[in-house]
Amino acid sequence: DRGMGFASAANLDAAVKRCDDDDACLVVVDLRTPGLQIGQVVETLRDHPTSTVRIAACAPHVREADLNAARQAGCDFVLTRGQLDRDVNGLLEAMR
Repeated sequence: DRGMGFASAANLDAAVKRCDDDDACLVVVDLRTPGLQIGQVVETLRDHPTSTVRIAACAPHVREADLNAARQAGCDFVLTRGQLDRDVNGLLEAMR
């Protein structure tokens, strides 16, 4: 049984590099990140030649526009912060 490691990335380029280096299976995006363009994030990660990563986006429930933008961009999982806090184990199990 293989455990899961965690890493953080400060920007999209760093996230792509981490995916390459670490064979990542899940990228969690905080939709509150200043200047974030979730469509660009999804497109970049999906278009990367070796990427099989799944994308989860999260934001407070009051940021409905951000959550809807993540759905429209094609994120695999779109969660409120409360949902992420309550079901992080379920999200990780979905990656196995």
